[in-house]
Amino acid sequence: MHPYHLLLESAADLERLITPGSSEYQLMKASAILRQLFLDSHPLVHLVNRDLRQPLVFELSHLKPNDHLPPLEAGQPEVTYSAVESLGKAQTGVTLREFLNHPTITVRGHSYTVKNIIKCAAHVGGGVHAAPPDDDDEANLYKFSRELEILDRNMLMHSLADIGRVSLRGLQPILSAARAAP
Repeated sequence: MHPYHLLLESAADLERLITPGSSEYQLMKASAILRQLFLDSHPLVHLVNRDLRQPLVFELSHLKPNDHLPPLEAGQPEVTYSAVESLGKAQTGVTLREFLNHPTITVRGHSYTVKNIIKCAAHVGGGVHAAPPDDDDEANLYKFSRELEILDRNMLMHSLADIGRVSLRGLQPILSAARAAP
């Protein structure tokens, strides 16, 4: 399959998988697409954009940590969540590298980035593999992000949906260029 078509089909699948009523299974499968787009040894977005040379800007939220979290109950670990998606609030445009390195979830003082969330869901949660965590940090991310809920979804699923929506908006220039390519 031509890389342009693979990118377009992957984006269409991602959009279908992250709708508001998506199941946990669908969101885990979205993590596989996000990994393929951004994190594989030869990320699909780089492969396609090598020819198309489109600027990629990802709009991140200015929300403060925990703006979405209910108050923590006694005995829960210290967890903060910084929204990825803006939800109509002020936004900051960042590069792909800055997007992937954006700290989103902090558990017991350790920050996890967009990249960490995608990898954890893809490799531990079942998006690609259902393997044991690589280390204690990944184990903590998986455990605590699944225990805490934001808007009726566990934090890992909520984060994946946010990451997927921000990704699709940021990819629009390259998607448009790939559709228009001969």
